[in-house]
Amino acid sequence: KKATIVAAMERARAQREAVQPKNTEQLSSEQKRQIAAVEARRAAPPARAEAQATSAAAAGSSLPETPDRTGD
Repeated sequence: KKATIVAAMERARAQREAVQPKNTEQLSSEQKRQIAAVEARRAAPPARAEAQATSAAAAGSSLPETPDRTGD
């Protein structure tokens, strides 16, 4: 059963990687910049989440601090 699930996940991953963006041939420089920014954000979260977990563990807290919202 687990092998079936793993195989299905592999097929889904392969399909996602095979998909090519459409309508990207004639983009303005601003549109290209926006796409590059999105791709950078997509690549960054795992490293950022790991860094936050490491800093939280070092501080002895598992929850991030929240700002005081009583002055609204």
